[in-house]
Amino acid sequence: MNQKFLNAPILQTMADAPSPGGSVLYCPSGVQDFRGLQYVTAGGNKMIANRTDGLGASPWRAKSFYTGNIVDTWYGINADWGTKSAMAGQATPLHFLPTTDTIPNYSIQAKLATIKYSAEVVFLFDGTFYDLFYDANRLNARHGKRKQTNLLFFDGHAATFDTAGLPGGIGDANASNPFGSKAAMVPWPTPKFRTDQN
Repeated sequence: MNQKFLNAPILQTMADAPSPGGSVLYCPSGVQDFRGLQYVTAGGNKMIANRTDGLGASPWRAKSFYTGNIVDTWYGINADWGTKSAMAGQATPLHFLPTTDTIPNYSIQAKLATIKYSAEVVFLFDGTFYDLFYDANRLNARHGKRKQTNLLFFDGHAATFDTAGLPGGIGDANASNPFGSKAAMVPWPTPKFRTDQN
């Protein structure tokens, strides 16, 4: 929105009602209720119970540090915090690189040419916020009677998958998978969430 590559309603305050339709960031099968910005408690407890939880189908609201633009998005991005993240080295395709500890630079640093299997590596997913490390349940089953998830790949095509067949499955991906909150980042044939997969 800052660079005017995409069009979406700009909200006036962080407390506004949810964005109206007509946004490329809006999922018609998502929940339109805006439920706040807290997805993890102060004690580190994850608030999204499972991949069919309505909270994971709600919009994530973000405010640009540069323009002050506020938007809602119903999709997660396959990215991490770069060197500041516990997921650094996990070979996610995109990174948010903080400028300093207090003033992050939220521009995404990546070159499409570095994505070897662009038709197999996930760019965006039905879900919340940005990555799956902090809560593997961020990936949301919001289609096909809450049994399917849409994924957008780096080559530009989108496809629908049975959520049960994705890394971490359809239930509580944090509890039912031995990899815990990294469930969706383990090596996986297709779709791929990591760039170090063959």
